[in-house]
Amino acid sequence: MDKIILEHVTVNFSQKKKHFAAVDDVSLTIKQGEIFGVVGLSGAGKSTLIRTLNLLQRPSAGSIKIDGVEITQLPADKVRKLRQKIGMIFQHFNLINNKTVGENIAFALKAGNYKQALPERVKELLDLVDLGDKIDSYPNQLSGGQKQRIGIARALANNPEILLCDEATSALDVETTEEILRILADINQKLGITIVFITHELEVAKKLFHRMAVMENGKVVEADSTYNIFANPKAAITKKLVGRYLNLQLPNELLPDLSKGRLVELRYQGKSTLTPLITDVSKEFDVAISIIHGKIEYIQNDVIGILLVYLTGDKNAVEQSFLRLSQKVFAAKEIKEAI
Repeated sequence: MDKIILEHVTVNFSQKKKHFAAVDDVSLTIKQGEIFGVVGLSGAGKSTLIRTLNLLQRPSAGSIKIDGVEITQLPADKVRKLRQKIGMIFQHFNLINNKTVGENIAFALKAGNYKQALPERVKELLDLVDLGDKIDSYPNQLSGGQKQRIGIARALANNPEILLCDEATSALDVETTEEILRILADINQKLGITIVFITHELEVAKKLFHRMAVMENGKVVEADSTYNIFANPKAAITKKLVGRYLNLQLPNELLPDLSKGRLVELRYQGKSTLTPLITDVSKEFDVAISIIHGKIEYIQNDVIGILLVYLTGDKNAVEQSFLRLSQKVFAAKEIKEAI
């Protein structure tokens, strides 16, 4: 079931008498209950796009439907009701420093002092993000990860159906980011909330997103399952981003003498292994195949593997070995310099 449908959405801005489209003719469909990501470099239009989903930024053109309702034409009172269905988590935590954790969440509930109103709901929300013991703490007593968890609890206060995350982990270290991603995945699974998450970090995309879109210069250049984006990127910017993320970095001094053989990069997908293939090819053509370096990434419980192998032996046999390997894997290419 489709939860959010964007059709030809454009957001125009003017700056120094110049006009430009921060979001340029974007069409996307986001399904009920999925975690959908939008990835791109700084300035790609990600933040502007996500802000159109709760009309913090009204589009200049195009259609946005949530549960089949066209939201761009809603009057002000209906927009306020719409925003009650949509929680938002920001890069910077935006907590009220002179209020306790409990009071911050009560504020989101429009309940004032949590001890006098809705204490059960406040506790329920804090338990959901594993911070029930911090109810009387102040924000300056919390770590960055704890502050972001409070931000998540606050965003969930009014039982939203959609959760928007605007670079919600970019201010956090790696370990804390993983903690936040785990909590968001748990919330998605337990509550069935549709999550739309924007980021420039492919590590976040790999671990969290079911499907994703890649933006460049205001346009969506590619959209697919997260696995397909990583395994077979199509747009130039996607190839660049994924290539930078997946490529093996091997310094020149660790490279074998390339004049003696061929250094080959093999890429494979799925749950198969390359070990029998390498052994079989080595025996069939009487060549030596040395494994130089390797990397495996697990995305949506499936595998993308990269292996650098060095082929030595009779020149013709090496050529035949390379051709056979190329036939049996997703992609194979010769490496002629450090990568």
